[in-house]
Amino acid sequence: MGHQNAKGAWTGDKNPRWSRDNRVTIGQKFGHWEVLSQPFQLYGALYVMCRCKCGKEKEVNLRFMETGRSSQCKSCATTEMHHKNGKLVVDTLEKKLLQKRVNAMKQRCQNPNDQSYDNYGGRGIEFLFESVKHGVEWILENLPMQTYVGYDLDRIDNDGHYEPGNLRLVTRKENQSNKRTVKEMQARIDELELENKVLRGELMELQFAMEHGIS
Repeated sequence: MGHQNAKGAWTGDKNPRWSRDNRVTIGQKFGHWEVLSQPFQLYGALYVMCRCKCGKEKEVNLRFMETGRSSQCKSCATTEMHHKNGKLVVDTLEKKLLQKRVNAMKQRCQNPNDQSYDNYGGRGIEFLFESVKHGVEWILENLPMQTYVGYDLDRIDNDGHYEPGNLRLVTRKENQSNKRTVKEMQARIDELELENKVLRGELMELQFAMEHGIS
């Protein structure tokens, strides 16, 4: 009878690769997979129901497990790869929410094709965190909240950059109020500029009339 090597692969002349009986046992481990059932036919191959270390259960190709090709679920594999490569590990809903928001900051500062670029990158606002990962980690450490749902990330200095020390959390209502105040101020500035333009035009007409003796 064959036996399994350290990686869980079967070796020996009597390799039971195509045998269902006694091929695996309930509770047997292949990497982070734990076998929950005997092999069964699926998609033209042998599969077993397994549970990953994270608790996720799914059908796994038995041959892939035996050869080490599959040792855990896709989510755990991605998390492991991100840890290894120093990338942000999005393992909670809060991190996922912050990742989306910080990436949006970066896009409106650095991507000319972003619909908000003109109001941010176009007027000199910069994204000065080292990366999206750095931004998320800074927020989690310096602006901790049980939940970030219902809150927006706002710049303390509206003319400043997205950078450590210039971010705060405000409620959605407060943020909308701030935006209305900015819009009202801009509308007043536009109104004053128009009035000045009209006034300059009238002064030019008066000066022309005086120079040419027009009454």
